Amino acid sequence: MTASCDLVYQVEGNGYRFDIASSYAAAMRRLLHCAMENKKHGARVAANYAAFSGMDVKAHCDPTMTAIRYSVAIIPEQFAIAEHRLRRSPEESSFYRQIDIMTEFDPTFEILLHLHCVVIGQYTLRKATKELTKNVETGVKGTVRSLRSEAAVIEHLRDVRDRNGGIDFLSDGMTSQNLISTLPERALERFRAIAGGMGL
Repeated sequence: MTASCDLVYQVEGNGYRFDIASSYAAAMRRLLHCAMENKKHGARVAANYAAFSGMDVKAHCDPTMTAIRYSVAIIPEQFAIAEHRLRRSPEESSFYRQIDIMTEFDPTFEILLHLHCVVIGQYTLRKATKELTKNVETGVKGTVRSLRSEAAVIEHLRDVRDRNGGIDFLSDGMTSQNLISTLPERALERFRAIAGGMGL
């Protein structure tokens, strides 16, 4: 997502705003920087980020934002990013939305997470494929329930893809009508393709 003079992003931890940035990517990087400074968890955050972002997946997606999400998850705080937009009048609120970066459904994150689990030996490839399929199925159905329509989930997937530099699942005939039935299968196909390219 490109920066805009009409947008500003506040980084939040446990409901407290502790930093501000001019773009979503900058806000995520600031969150990573703050997490690396954590006295108890900082070294592990840095190590996890290096390992996750170092996976050879750049031909398929940019792993940076998903690596940040994975890395800061070890810190027991609820992180989020609040998006604010330029007010047109003093009576308007600048708040536009809160992005729950630690819990939002992102199929690219699920794919990279399960690849990472194979790389570090936590999962076998077979177990990773089973867990990935289950998580994507659960995630897409839960997001449909939350957003109340398949069409809204399509918009959510487009937003997540654009913000995080994720895999494009929407340009290959996926529609709101076939979303629930096809997304888990597509995610598994991409997982297998990337895993094969990594020699897993």
